[in-house]
Amino acid sequence: AVNHADVTAGQAPPVQIMTIHKSKGLEFDTVILPGLHRSPRMDERRLLIWSDQPDPETGGRELIIAPIRETGGPEELDAIYRYVRQLDRDKQQQEDVRLLYVAATRARRCLHLLATVNLKSSDHTALADPRPSSLLSAIWPVAEAEFLACIPAAPAAGARGVGPAAPAQQHLRRLPLNH
Repeated sequence: AVNHADVTAGQAPPVQIMTIHKSKGLEFDTVILPGLHRSPRMDERRLLIWSDQPDPETGGRELIIAPIRETGGPEELDAIYRYVRQLDRDKQQQEDVRLLYVAATRARRCLHLLATVNLKSSDHTALADPRPSSLLSAIWPVAEAEFLACIPAAPAAGARGVGPAAPAQQHLRRLPLNH
């Protein structure tokens, strides 16, 4: 929190919290982007959805419209609805990655990208892939090596004790600026 009495007239507060949309066109010394491992909110099922697509036959555009399937209705309608919904999700994911770029380029000096990554349940020395719809998945080819470097070495086979398990350690790692 910022004490407004400490901010002199005409100066911006030292910390500003805003959406990526609101930050467009602005620059900041430091930008912190939390929760990159989370999937953006998905729209709920709408009664009617549509998508404007290129028509390969005419070179023009065509509109695909699909109603939500009524309970017990034909499966074909649901397949069309799912197809159009997937088109919308693909477009939204491309827009989300574009917004990540916009947010990252707001930083003049320091950019902090924050995410949580899980270990694979079968192999505690390997990382589970991030959700495909998350922003972390868009930067995973670069970020994965940085997360892997944070995994502590596995204990020796006979090193397990009988007492309570040690609390999990949280590892923070900075991505070098030259990436």
